[in-house]
This record gives sequence, C-alpha cells and structure tokens, in this order.
Amino acid sequence: MRKKTKKTGKDRFFKRTWPQISALRYVIWQMDKVNMSIAILPMAADFSWDSSEQGIIQSSIFWGYAATQVLGGLLATRFGQQLSLWMRFAMRLNQSVF
Repeated sequence: MRKKTKKTGKDRFFKRTWPQISALRYVIWQMDKVNMSIAILPMAADFSWDSSEQGIIQSSIFWGYAATQVLGGLLATRFGQQLSLWMRFAMRLNQSVF
C-alpha cells in the first residue's frame, strides 16, 4: 500500500502557481510581439527608419527572449528553480511594462 505524504508549500507552489505564472508570461510576451509589429509602422515614419533599422528593432524581441532564457538557466543552476522563476518573471514584466 502506498504511503501518503504531506504536501509541502513547495509542492503546492509548483502545482498551482507555476502554470499560472508561465501562462501570464506567455500572454505578455505574445502581446509584446503583436504590439511591436503594429507599432513599428508609425514609429518608422516618425523616426525615418529604413527597412534594415526596422528589422533590427523587430529582432530585439527575439534577442531579449534568448538572453533571458540563458540568464534564467544560469540562475536556476545557481539559486534553484523557485528563485529563478520569480526573477525571470520580474525581468519579463519589467521588459513589458517599461
């Protein structure tokens, strides 16, 4: 017969909060991509950007995403998953809001 173990706060966090935070991060990231693809046209007209400059600005979303993936992996290795998750969430939220 299987022995019942008491759930810890960490177990509850990963089962309930983790998916919600991940979904919120994904929604924010998708909103950023959509907003940037729409806003680039009037911004290009205002700042007189050519197509290569627009491409660099559009690719900044990818490079920001790639950099946070590498940084998040390093943080998770050094400090653990929970702290890494909150730090990455705060960075992503900061990128989206500011």
